[in-house]
Amino acid sequence: MESIARRALLCTFTLAVIGAMCGCAATVHSDGEAGGGGDGGDGGDGGDGASAASAPTMGESQACEALLDSYIVRGLELGCPTTTRLCPDHLRAEYGTECLLYTVASVDLCAADHRSATTCEELYTSFECRVAAVADSAPSGCATP
Repeated sequence: MESIARRALLCTFTLAVIGAMCGCAATVHSDGEAGGGGDGGDGGDGGDGASAASAPTMGESQACEALLDSYIVRGLELGCPTTTRLCPDHLRAEYGTECLLYTVASVDLCAADHRSATTCEELYTSFECRVAAVADSAPSGCATP
């Protein structure tokens, strides 16, 4: 039987693929409502009782580095040729906004998906995983001098 975490990751990945196909981006609004692409989602809390607004977040640099590190390291381990944008452009290209905050749980799920790949094809597919950006959080996601 599949673990709950693996099922959650599969659901996240499936939603990311569907979102990519329709050009939708998943976001978490600062009021805790889930959104993206006007899909009419229920804005629920994911079933764990915690609102998205209170979910732990990380800045753009930290999120980007965690994602690319897990992807590139696994690519090297598997012997897969990989190319990607560097940080912070990787996330900025995906979301079109600089300095957003991202939920720690979504970054961790995508990084785990990269690390669990056993073939280059699985690794490349895992790169489609989309992290949850906290809407209206810019410029909080960037360190201030």
